[in-house]
Amino acid sequence: MNKSGFTLTVESTIAILFLILIISALDMNFDKPKKLLDDLYILQKQHDLLKYWLKEGIFNIEKMSEEFELAFPANCGAIKVNNTEILLNNEFCGNSDGTLTESAELIGLKMKTKLAVTVYQ
Repeated sequence: MNKSGFTLTVESTIAILFLILIISALDMNFDKPKKLLDDLYILQKQHDLLKYWLKEGIFNIEKMSEEFELAFPANCGAIKVNNTEILLNNEFCGNSDGTLTESAELIGLKMKTKLAVTVYQ
């Protein structure tokens, strides 16, 4: 076996693997982790609002809409209490890319309340 031919094959294999590694690294979408973290942050704020409203136990739509606008000042969204749904921050609804919804249910002896918070991104 010719030793120089074998060395050339190993070097060419390493070069091809290195080239594949560079091409795959260039193809990666580096904005995706930031988008996932933004979605997680919105979901956490939705969850915190729902927990607060359920713990408070008073489902005043006007107060809930003020709190929604305080938590999401630049997002369009909706609050749903049982079968009543109101849209909030309508001026931001035109350019939404996606929707994140978080819901909760309070079941008591005398009442059953369903809450949902939707944020349009």
